[in-house]
Amino acid sequence: MKLRIRNGRATLKKVTPRADGPGGKVRVKRKDTGKVTFVSPKTLEEHPDRYEAPGQKRLDKQKRREMARQERKKRELEKQKKQQEDQQQLEEMEPEQRKEVEKKRKQDEAKKKALEKKKQEHQTAKEEALKKRQERKTKEEEGRERYRLKKERKETWKEIEHDHPELTPEQQEERKKTFMETGLDSGGRSTKAIRWWLQNHSNVDVQKGIPRGPVKERKKIDRKTVQEHWKYGPKPNKRGECSAPLKSVKVGNLTICVDPSVYEVPEK
Repeated sequence: MKLRIRNGRATLKKVTPRADGPGGKVRVKRKDTGKVTFVSPKTLEEHPDRYEAPGQKRLDKQKRREMARQERKKRELEKQKKQQEDQQQLEEMEPEQRKEVEKKRKQDEAKKKALEKKKQEHQTAKEEALKKRQERKTKEEEGRERYRLKKERKETWKEIEHDHPELTPEQQEERKKTFMETGLDSGGRSTKAIRWWLQNHSNVDVQKGIPRGPVKERKKIDRKTVQEHWKYGPKPNKRGECSAPLKSVKVGNLTICVDPSVYEVPEK
């Protein structure tokens, strides 16, 4: 079927592709130009070198491999034959002439080795330049990502700055420092405690402050997890909320901040 649009209307037209042409001619491809045309079967039989008949398939894989193997063997034999002929000619030469030929051969081999060495050095230099360029590109990307994170955290800090009014100015300063470093609101917890909590209970990299990667299976919140979250983890604000990406979970009378990418968080 073929879609045709005429006068703003779409119509379907049935199209049947023809393999053969009129008058019993067959569809063929010219080998010299690659164009498709129609010729009679008799013309195809008389001139098989001009046209590629329909249904002609490439040689199978095994046959192509065998032909390639034979070609390699033929080249090796020709090379050995040439070496034998050169050696025989060298033996038939006069001593002085033989020395000249050997000297020239050594010079050619030295030139060939020097050229190969130069090519290898050029390739090594090219690879080193490519590697340095890639490293520089990676550093630039990391720098842009650090700048983006820093800018994003500055804007987020303005929104959560007053979530913990109970803290002293010194605690507020450490809280801000921890947030700018890790991206998590400590709620007044010490930086040392938050780092330990990140290493053991979160998917955030302690050094970079960004997620490490996908977690295969999330853990369940048990008694030990609750205790360590309450002792070392970020504190929720007075409304019982945790800053993103953490979720607040209430266990009995305690409210803890949990990383949903690591632990199973019950739906409210």
